Amino acid sequence: MGAIRKGFISIAARRLLRGDLFWLLRQARKYRRIRTAIRRGDGTTDAPPIIAHYFCTQRCNLTCPMCDIPGRGGTELDTSGALRVIDELAKLGVSGISFTGGEPLLRTDIFELIAAAIRNRLETILVTNGIELSRHAAAIANSGISVVNVSIDGSTAAIHDASRGKPGSFDRTVEGIASLRAQADKSRARIQLVASCVLSPNNISDLDAVIAKCKEIGFDRIVFCPIHVFSPGACHVPLLEAAPGPGHRLLMHPQRAMIDNSSQYLQRLDAVLAGKGVPAGCTAGYTTLILDHEGCAYPCKCRFEVRQPLVSAAQNQSLSDIWYGPEFSDFRKSCRSCTDCYMTINREFDGLFV
Repeated sequence: MGAIRKGFISIAARRLLRGDLFWLLRQARKYRRIRTAIRRGDGTTDAPPIIAHYFCTQRCNLTCPMCDIPGRGGTELDTSGALRVIDELAKLGVSGISFTGGEPLLRTDIFELIAAAIRNRLETILVTNGIELSRHAAAIANSGISVVNVSIDGSTAAIHDASRGKPGSFDRTVEGIASLRAQADKSRARIQLVASCVLSPNNISDLDAVIAKCKEIGFDRIVFCPIHVFSPGACHVPLLEAAPGPGHRLLMHPQRAMIDNSSQYLQRLDAVLAGKGVPAGCTAGYTTLILDHEGCAYPCKCRFEVRQPLVSAAQNQSLSDIWYGPEFSDFRKSCRSCTDCYMTINREFDGLFV
């Protein structure tokens, strides 16, 4: 199981406990089809993506220095447009959807969108900075959502707030987690709470403390991803050396069971951070579909970050036509040699297929 992120195992286990054997069989068939397509290597696939990440708004209530999404402008899809996206994703055959941003809780219709995803039997994930959690805790707990990912970049307000660009954000996030955990317990909702920590020079010496803090405030797991630097048309992972490296420390950590990253991801992490290169071979083009707030489609998170959609919203194609179309097929041909990034959103499926 070292090649698989714990969150994936948790989802499969939850479906098994619910007796959803048909869902599990569909995932097994999808896995075989994706693996066959990757081995074929010509860019074509007959398998739908495993997950879609829907960046449903560019609006945000924080000013994180590593993120330019709030400054992108454009017009986000209205409710009917967003619902159409969700319906098309279900028809395409995705297994799950994450609502992210920006800050998705700033959309007044976010719970309508979540309800639509759940009606379509999609594993549904909310990715939030946590600022609005207290206000929406009851609605989230009663929504039927599977997982809530919350940004936590340090064990103290000083570390976290510097990363998130707003004084007081740490305290509000911690309060929000407590509120959500209490509401989930009250509603008997089986929501997995996952902390998401961006590794940077600001927190590289804080790993033990941030894991302990996340456990203390009620998180089930924590996932780590190194900070990336983006420029027009390119992205890279800056050097972030430590002795011993963070990957080794996390692999050997006493709380390893709480750390969501796969062992394979962590085993490769220190070499990446030391500037020895990102391992070639990415599966994102076969497993992941990215949609932005305007409805533009991207084959991976790196393309989204450098603002290079393969299909714009104005082209008015169905998501099925986009996924199986020539633009995405051409992109997939380059995945086997890609070394552009080491983002978990792109690279945590590698262990399953490469």
